[in-house]
Amino acid sequence: MKAAAVANYEKALSERIPRPDNPAPPKAHWEGRYKNDAYGEILLCLVGSKWSSFPECFQLTDEVHTTLPGAINPSIPTLVAKWNKIWASHIVLEHFDGDLYNASALNSIVSSATDDGFWVHQEGRDELITAEFVIGEDETGFGVTGGIWGAGPGVDPPNGDTVQERAEVWFKKL
Repeated sequence: MKAAAVANYEKALSERIPRPDNPAPPKAHWEGRYKNDAYGEILLCLVGSKWSSFPECFQLTDEVHTTLPGAINPSIPTLVAKWNKIWASHIVLEHFDGDLYNASALNSIVSSATDDGFWVHQEGRDELITAEFVIGEDETGFGVTGGIWGAGPGVDPPNGDTVQERAEVWFKKL
């Protein structure tokens, strides 16, 4: 049943905005520590990487296929971070094109009711949440958009010429 739910979600997502057949690679290796004053610090780790300057990434990327069963597509470069919030245990950024990633907040729960030992919940949303990375003159980081800031109806999203100006939430690279 869980696999069917994941497959349905991926199908719905791909029908809305299909990933390019030959997506441009990211301009930089985005694994690293980032901080937002409201959400705190996260460590993004590249799943499947054999090299990392962060020892914590080896453990995290080794365990994601167990703790997030079916949530990581091994054919798409994916960054993952432990989140440890009430509503989510992990943040997953799946490469889309260039420095643009599709973002998801997942909640992994230990469960004896599944064959995998974990149950993963991904909140269904009407808006696609994206994370866009940039190397800026003043700051390097990524901006998140897609209605996550909870401003509500009638409030225009941020706009501007830069990723940071357009971001609902900005994470600065440390």
